[in-house]
Amino acid sequence: MFDRVFAFEPWDKELVEQISLAIRKVVDGSAKSPRLLHDAGLFLQALSRLPLQTPGFFGSISAGADYGDGRVSRTISLDEDTFRLYTYEAYYDEGIGWDGCTNSTWEVTTESRSEPSDNLDEWLSCCAFRRNPATDSETIRPLIPI
Repeated sequence: MFDRVFAFEPWDKELVEQISLAIRKVVDGSAKSPRLLHDAGLFLQALSRLPLQTPGFFGSISAGADYGDGRVSRTISLDEDTFRLYTYEAYYDEGIGWDGCTNSTWEVTTESRSEPSDNLDEWLSCCAFRRNPATDSETIRPLIPI
């Protein structure tokens, strides 16, 4: 049986490499627990297989920063059918409470591909995961082994 292929364009390879580098920076700037190294390694391995899918794989990496009465999280998620970059913004208003919204920056599936949004460069620069230990956090969520 052949792996299905994601609908990446040839010029997308550079963007995927930038994302891989950003993940490596997260690992280099974080406390190196065995779990973090393991999960990041699995995620990087699945990224390196693109445009081939990795059957049974699901993982995501998020970087978040607090500001005023809100929080912005940028997430890279990858599973066997979808590669997605998105931003989630949550904010608090005393009269309303918490509210939030999600904006997709780029999505590639095994069947389709959206054009990267105009703010992809901004998204990538923020997701260089610049680390301010007082306010920023990075999370590599548990992954299903390959």
